[in-house]
Amino acid sequence: MKKKQRNPLLPDEGTILRHIQEMHRLGGIPAIVPAIAKGKNQLLLYIPSYSYHLLLYESPQRDAYTVAYVDTLYLREHERLSQGALLLQAQDWILHRELRTVPRGGTNSWHHIAQKWQILEQQRQQTSPQLQQQALSQAHKNYLDTLADLIEVAHRLEARKKTV
Repeated sequence: MKKKQRNPLLPDEGTILRHIQEMHRLGGIPAIVPAIAKGKNQLLLYIPSYSYHLLLYESPQRDAYTVAYVDTLYLREHERLSQGALLLQAQDWILHRELRTVPRGGTNSWHHIAQKWQILEQQRQQTSPQLQQQALSQAHKNYLDTLADLIEVAHRLEARKKTV
């Protein structure tokens, strides 16, 4: 939880679990599968309504995931999400503070997740360059609109600050 010390706005473990369960009830959790690093399967879970994400590593027994870190959602993560994500719909999400307390015999469904991610990647590659450019153009337009809104709010706040 070193990031928590640097950013006190990041949630604690109990809050993260509540957010994940809330998103679960709402239909699922956006996730992407980044490239394998350090020989470990990774999964990025996005909690956009609370502006953070988690990096998870598959446990050695393949029955759970460990949280590598929790961090704020920056524009880079929004861009990654805009390129495609899975919507994970697990039966349940349970927090175990130690891997040894995870009941044996279960599965973290990594094989299924990786398979679905591979299908998504193949679909993305088959998309025509023209459609990719249109999507990029729309994403770029959305980004610029958001940036313009942010600048407008900043100007309003600055104006209010001067009147106070």
